[in-house]
Amino acid sequence: MKKAKAIAVIFILTIMTPIVLGERTKKENLPVAFVDLDRVSRQAIPVQKAISHIEKTLRPKQNEIEKKMEELDLLKLRLRRQRSLLSEEEIKRRQEKIKRLEDEIRQMTEEVNRFLDRMETERLGPAYDIVIKAIKNIAERRGIKVVLPSEMIIYATPEADITEQVIKELNTQYSDHPTSPTNPQN
Repeated sequence: MKKAKAIAVIFILTIMTPIVLGERTKKENLPVAFVDLDRVSRQAIPVQKAISHIEKTLRPKQNEIEKKMEELDLLKLRLRRQRSLLSEEEIKRRQEKIKRLEDEIRQMTEEVNRFLDRMETERLGPAYDIVIKAIKNIAERRGIKVVLPSEMIIYATPEADITEQVIKELNTQYSDHPTSPTNPQN
């Protein structure tokens, strides 16, 4: 009997809490907004400068890895096609060469991944700090108490979307600055 009463109380509280909070939110006018961070990342100058720098720095390494991959594919293809004509010793030699190349590619890929981790901290971190600051500034100016990422939104009116304002503020602020925290005179 006590267990049934406890379940009933929990059930009533579960149902009533959103209603009470909803009424409280309406009375206090607790504005909530959202921002599409993916779109901001694609369109905001500070983030694009950071990404561009990373891509520019990575491009030579990526090209080198791609060349090694092509070489590896060619070696494997040749071995497969010529296998019946080769001695066991030659097959073993070619397999070892393929293994060394695979190891080299793996090592280069790990190097690139370590570089990306470092760049995320050094370049993208400050760029995203700038984005967060712009979001905060807009929220404060508009009296918004809570800003959520768009991925968390089930329903919202278009007025709750501050993405365009964030992009506009960032692009206005950083369009005239070739030297910014995300692009120090490179």
